[in-house]
Amino acid sequence: MRIEKKMILTTALSALLSLTMAHAEFVPVCDRTEEVADAISEALGKSCGEITLENLVEVKKLSLEGRNLSRLASGDFGGLFYLEELNLANNWLTLLPADIFEDLTKVKSLDLSRNELRRLPATMFIENVELQRLDLSTNLLDKLPVKGFERLGKLEILDLGNNRFEAVPTEIFVGLSNLSWLSLTLNLIGNVQDGAFATLPSLKELYLGANQLKSITRGTFAGLPGLTHLSLADNAITSVSGGLFSEMVPASLRKQGRLGLRALDLGGNQISALPEDFLTGLRYLEELRLARNGLASVSPKVFKKASALRILVLQENALTELSPELFAGMNRLTELHLATNRIASLPAGVFRDLLSVKLLNLQFNQLSGLATSTFEGLEFLRSLDLRNNLLTAVDKKSVDEAFAGRNVNIRY
Repeated sequence: MRIEKKMILTTALSALLSLTMAHAEFVPVCDRTEEVADAISEALGKSCGEITLENLVEVKKLSLEGRNLSRLASGDFGGLFYLEELNLANNWLTLLPADIFEDLTKVKSLDLSRNELRRLPATMFIENVELQRLDLSTNLLDKLPVKGFERLGKLEILDLGNNRFEAVPTEIFVGLSNLSWLSLTLNLIGNVQDGAFATLPSLKELYLGANQLKSITRGTFAGLPGLTHLSLADNAITSVSGGLFSEMVPASLRKQGRLGLRALDLGGNQISALPEDFLTGLRYLEELRLARNGLASVSPKVFKKASALRILVLQENALTELSPELFAGMNRLTELHLATNRIASLPAGVFRDLLSVKLLNLQFNQLSGLATSTFEGLEFLRSLDLRNNLLTAVDKKSVDEAFAGRNVNIRY
């Protein structure tokens, strides 16, 4: 048995030595960038002079986060053939050697966030075929190499947030057939061309918040039948057209169980009105955020087909009144946020269909004249916020009577 194990070990080491010879010349750990040598020594509990190639293959995780690194040299990560996680976040890196990661053929997670990277070598990730998570957020990137990620077929998470992209870098999406999560938040993107994400068939979550988008069209998100979460918050979008998301999931795929968006965030834009067919094609939407827009009114027909909604956020708008039928049929809703508007009164029965609502936020409005019947239908309410309104003692008495004997946290 011992002889067999020895033979297996010898064979494995021979293979590793051959692989090392095929790459750049092996650099002894003591001759590497000081911070890298220190991190490897810490990971193995040995001084750099004691570390052999046999030791390097034992390293699975390596962190150089916050070590004030300003440069890396070729060979710094040589021999780390079985490394699975590498964290280089929060340093001062501006450029990287093209072959810096060539020995990391097993790496699954690579964090390069919070550096000062401006460009990436075209072939830098060519050997990292097992990579599943890549974080390039908070750098100075405005372009990426064409097809630079085409060998990353197992990549699932890609964070490009907080960089300087002025357009969606569609050139890097080639080959990313398994990408399910993509963030381009906090960039300078002014428009998105139709079909920009069509080469990402597995995409489920897309974050485009805090850019400079002024408009979106029906074709913007075409070809994304699996998309469930979409954030367009904090842009400069002034209007949304009817049926805007109706082409995301073709009828043929809906029959196969593709249900479309579950969460949509359009908060922090400049949308003053919603067309009545705004939610066409979003039958299974569960979360809709429209806070911090300029909405002065909302037609009751807007939410007519939104029976699956669980969270609705309309706070920080300019609403002055609510239609009695605005929330009709929304019996799955659990949270309703209407704070910081200009609502002066609530029509009788406006909440009668909200049988599942647990949280109702109405603070910072101009409410007065509340009656016991105002809150009819809120059978499962647990939290009611009425602070900073114009409520009289009579109003408060009506509210208390409406929920008498029930465990409801009411805040005046």
